[in-house]
Amino acid sequence: MEQVLFDIQSFDKYKEDNRREVKAAEGGLPSSLWDTYSAMANTYGGVIICGVKERNDGSWFTTGMKDVNKLKKNFWNQANDQHKVSINLLDEERDFEVYEVNDDVILVIHVPVADRSNKPVFINGEMYKGSFKRTSEGDYHCTHDEVLASMEKGKWYRSSDLMAVLGLKETRTKELLRRLVNMGKLVDDGATKGKRYQLKDKR
Repeated sequence: MEQVLFDIQSFDKYKEDNRREVKAAEGGLPSSLWDTYSAMANTYGGVIICGVKERNDGSWFTTGMKDVNKLKKNFWNQANDQHKVSINLLDEERDFEVYEVNDDVILVIHVPVADRSNKPVFINGEMYKGSFKRTSEGDYHCTHDEVLASMEKGKWYRSSDLMAVLGLKETRTKELLRRLVNMGKLVDDGATKGKRYQLKDKR
């Protein structure tokens, strides 16, 4: 049976972990929400609870979030903007819940795990710098190897695609790609211009 990640009846018992994250959202949609969205989608999935802060002992309290409808509208505008996030995995009816807690309103966003073909989920148009993973300590940037490992097998990439993955300039990226081909980790299509690369089939 799938784990229930959020039950309003258990609000006072919850603490943040690798599948639950709270955001105060007092001034509107927090920019760090997208780091967490990327991290959860790339790792285990999870829930983001807006309108809540964490006390020093780890327990939660509501912040008096204003205008939840405006926050939801801003969220959907950004979720559907590929310059902000590479893919929108959410369904408004399935993945959004609004609750009243202690006379305040909170918004719960359920983030599913992305399919392998959609990984890495990244933000701000930067596949490497904008790709995150989730641990019990919070969100952290993926390493180069993790980004490469999350690439879809059988899919071809140009050096311009991989520049963002590797965080390198074009000349350095091409040098590294040639080295990875020589090491047997990648294959290329043999073209002299516009060469493409993919992960080597290890069968």
